[in-house]
Amino acid sequence: MQAVEQYVAKVRFWLPGQQGRQIETDLRDTLLELVDEEAGAKGRPLEAAEVAELLKAFGHPAVAASRYASDLPLISAGLMPAFRRVLMISLGGVLLVQGALLLWGLSADPASVGDILRQRIGALVQGGLWSFTSIALTFAVLTRVYAKSAEEGC
Repeated sequence: MQAVEQYVAKVRFWLPGQQGRQIETDLRDTLLELVDEEAGAKGRPLEAAEVAELLKAFGHPAVAASRYASDLPLISAGLMPAFRRVLMISLGGVLLVQGALLLWGLSADPASVGDILRQRIGALVQGGLWSFTSIALTFAVLTRVYAKSAEEGC
């Protein structure tokens, strides 16, 4: 089932390491059983549109992944996969920019390698800390809004 495999891969994208691999296997088995049960009830193989409807009813892949996540309370389990992804992208961007500035600085003034390295390493640490802090605070606020809206039934 191509659609089931694609759905499972999308859910797996949001889940970490060994836990994600186990959930991937369990989710695939569960979805294939659902498809088989539905096909048995109809007495024929399901069409692609019917399989898509089953998967749609199961939920968006990020939401499905959040059902399995159980992480730190500062950021809700539902937002943790997105937090990790955004954080890695942000820190990768800081590293890339600081690396480019290091190379540019070295090509402009190769005589002061020590000073340039010190500046870029300091900027890398500072940029990484600012990125982490701003993203963590943003997701902590989102967690509070997310929890509040869930209590209100929105």
